[in-house]
Amino acid sequence: DNFTFQCIFQAFVTNFNYLSSLFWTTAIAYKVWLSIHQLPQSNYYRRTHAVCWGIPLIVTLLPLTTNMYGKSDDDSPWCFITDRSDSPEWGILVWDLCSFYIWVWISIILNSVLVVSVLLRLRQMGNDLEESVKWQVSKLCLYPVVAILCWSL
Repeated sequence: DNFTFQCIFQAFVTNFNYLSSLFWTTAIAYKVWLSIHQLPQSNYYRRTHAVCWGIPLIVTLLPLTTNMYGKSDDDSPWCFITDRSDSPEWGILVWDLCSFYIWVWISIILNSVLVVSVLLRLRQMGNDLEESVKWQVSKLCLYPVVAILCWSL
């Protein structure tokens, strides 16, 4: 059956983990951005956990309200958001966008902006920073760059 508990669980966990990993990558980029611009970071960790776990959990729960998790066909080894006989006609498009793809694109855009901003700031600082600091920051910028490459290719 395409809509077993195991399949629905796999789809739920997959969606949640994909989104959480993207949010954490964005959080890394944001932390680097805050640090390089020397901005205050009060309650950063508590807020970061709330956002990186909370938003993915909420948007991953939403497709359950219209029974949208399952396999698209019998031959598919993968369970995700799919069209079911008891789900609304608009369901697959809305849930694909709202519970996954919009968040992927927001993350890609935000990561791109943050990385470019950090690199421009490093360039502005020029010789004011130690080489080891520049090296560490540029290495941290690779996390969002890798995420952008993985999700956009």
